[in-house]
Amino acid sequence: MAERAVELALVAAGGFVGTLARAALLGGLGVTPPAVPWPTLLVYVSGALARAVLVRLSAGRRARLLLGTGVLGAWTTFSTLAVEADRLLVARPLAGVVYALVTVVAGLAAAQLARA
Repeated sequence: MAERAVELALVAAGGFVGTLARAALLGGLGVTPPAVPWPTLLVYVSGALARAVLVRLSAGRRARLLLGTGVLGAWTTFSTLAVEADRLLVARPLAGVVYALVTVVAGLAAAQLARA
């Protein structure tokens, strides 16, 4: 039971750090997002790259929980991508589709780069 508590604490601590880092990059709450959310694209691509590097390094369970699930999970939260893609789809449908596709393809490319 104590090990489970340590694992949960690692995920929570990592999530706290990842959330603060993303908020710092994206300008925090209450800031009007740019017309095209380039910072979020950067977050997703860098997160995909970092996650692939973490896997490539064969990190131990605790490191994966802290860094992979915690930090990178919070850093690349899917809800931000979904909301920003939806905003673009409503305002400029073609731009929204292109943004969503570019984000996914660039993330996959970054992950493959780290695996090479």
